[in-house]
Amino acid sequence: MNTELINDLNSVLEKHGWKYRFGNSLQKTKGAEWHGTVCGIYFTELTKEGYAVNSTRETGSVQVYPEHALEIDI
Repeated sequence: MNTELINDLNSVLEKHGWKYRFGNSLQKTKGAEWHGTVCGIYFTELTKEGYAVNSTRETGSVQVYPEHALEIDI
């Protein structure tokens, strides 16, 4: 993992007001369970802030979710 790159990306996310950072542990708020860590971001016309979440329970599986569908996994 390129720690310097991750730190730079997290600084950009903070500067632009994104809620979560690379490496944050998240879970879905509704529906089927999904627990994992932020490994990417995305945005579209309809989704202004979205995250790719690498599962901590299903090895190698990544799902994408809008910010409002996620919360910190404690």
